[in-house]
Order: sequence, then C-alpha cells, then structure tokens
Amino acid sequence: MDTSDKIPEGLNDEETDKEADVFFVHPTSYFDEADTASWNAWLSDPVVNGETDYKSILFQSSAFNGSCRVFAPRYRQANMEVFTKWKRQKQQQHSTWPTAM
Repeated sequence: MDTSDKIPEGLNDEETDKEADVFFVHPTSYFDEADTASWNAWLSDPVVNGETDYKSILFQSSAFNGSCRVFAPRYRQANMEVFTKWKRQKQQQHSTWPTAM
C-alpha cells in the first residue's frame, strides 16, 4: 500500500463497484533554491518523492479513495525556482535596456 491508497478518517473503503477512476496530477513539490539546482527533479529523487508522497498524495488524492480508484503517477517536476529566477532575470535584462527619449 502506498500513500495514495490511504483512506481518510471518516470514509469507508468502497473498493467494490467503483464506477469511476481518478487520474490525479499532484502539484509540484520540487523547491530547491540552490544556485546549482537543476530545472527538473529526477524521478528517483528521494526528497522530492517523500514531499510528494507524504503531503499532496496523502492529503489530497486520498480523498477520492472512498469512491474511486486513484492513479497518481510520478512525473518529472519543474523546480518552482525556475519561474521566479526567470522572472528576475528578465527584469534585470529590461532594466539595462536603453530607454527611448
């Protein structure tokens, strides 16, 4: 059993006769602020997998377990720093551009 199979307290496990499946795409949990951090997490990264499994998978996807089969595959997550670093770099570039008079 993995964390996506947990049943939240107060719900019954209704494995039989489920009429729907849920394909759960979990939110990004790769937050490496180091300057040397890669843009994408490796699928085998134990820190990222732990953050994903014991936070979003456990607390979000498991809510569907009482009524559906849940599929929550791993994917190669983008580092959240990519978006903020890219924005800062663009702002720095724009601030050095000559202005029209």
